[in-house]
Amino acid sequence: MRRAKVGLIDGAGNTPAHLAAAVLALEGLVTQASPGKPNYPAHRAGHVLVNCRGGRSRSVVVLAIYLHLRAPGTFPTLDSAVSHIRRARGNSDTYPLPPMLDLARAVLASGSLPALLRG
Repeated sequence: MRRAKVGLIDGAGNTPAHLAAAVLALEGLVTQASPGKPNYPAHRAGHVLVNCRGGRSRSVVVLAIYLHLRAPGTFPTLDSAVSHIRRARGNSDTYPLPPMLDLARAVLASGSLPALLRG
């Protein structure tokens, strides 16, 4: 099992670079090919768990950006990805928190991530 922690805070206070780093960390975990080493456990592809304390705001925004950029045919907008995750997690429409959604839109508007995520 591999894990990564990105210290986003709930609500306002995160930077676009920090949120983009979380999305890129997810991309790295999902797409990394490990050649293996004799003294390491064998690496195999598997499931990914993305969570924050409540599973309603930070993790939803990271996943929504990732899904929107990696599967634009299925999730043509950020809002379509957010709606999908809300349904899957049973979250209300009050989440993600507005500052996190605003930050996600700013990250997408910057145009920096699509070139780094292989679509």
